[in-house]
Amino acid sequence: MIIEVERNLIADFPHLDPVSVRQRVGQMRRAVEDNVVDSDSFADVPDAINPKDRHVIAPALAGEASVVVTNDRRLRAETKAGNIDPVAMSADDFAVPLWDLMPDDIDVVIRTLVAKRTKRRVTAEELIAALRDPFPTMAAAWLATHD
Repeated sequence: MIIEVERNLIADFPHLDPVSVRQRVGQMRRAVEDNVVDSDSFADVPDAINPKDRHVIAPALAGEASVVVTNDRRLRAETKAGNIDPVAMSADDFAVPLWDLMPDDIDVVIRTLVAKRTKRRVTAEELIAALRDPFPTMAAAWLATHD
């Protein structure tokens, strides 16, 4: 999965330095190395999940996760059709209850992300605008409280 992340970041964001992307992905790899499952665990993934996405569901099953957050509609549909745990939900469906429960904490996260942007500074409003596609409802809720 980490290889896919690296490949997609480099392909989808050509303005980013590939060397920096590889370094960041290396940091991610080291951070999660204790939670990586080998391909043998893919055998536990139901046939309802397409082979391209088994690497997403396998660690969720191995880790007994209750939720997989994905904006891949096909994967969410396959997970539902396969009647398996974990439940697959969109990023927005995952984020909205968090916003409802702890808007002040979410606001701290947004402000922290803005503060960490030092190479190309952004405002909180610009960051939220960039998050509108994956988090439309949560972004709208945040903007409604920050007029």
